[in-house]
Amino acid sequence: MATNAKLELLGEPRCAADYVAFPFAVELDWEGARQVIEVIDTFRFDADGKIVEMRAYWGPENVQAQ
Repeated sequence: MATNAKLELLGEPRCAADYVAFPFAVELDWEGARQVIEVIDTFRFDADGKIVEMRAYWGPENVQAQ
């Protein structure tokens, strides 16, 4: 990737029924600066274990310049 992104888990994944949520950080080059974005992703799976939904949650307060 052009952004040189690196991802790192920040905690254990949490599972409930057909959902999993996990916190992670993305370190990347964005608009000429190194940035870290802390994100929480959720995935929902069908009965065959295939992903049917993915959501990512973050806001301006989760973005930090490095």
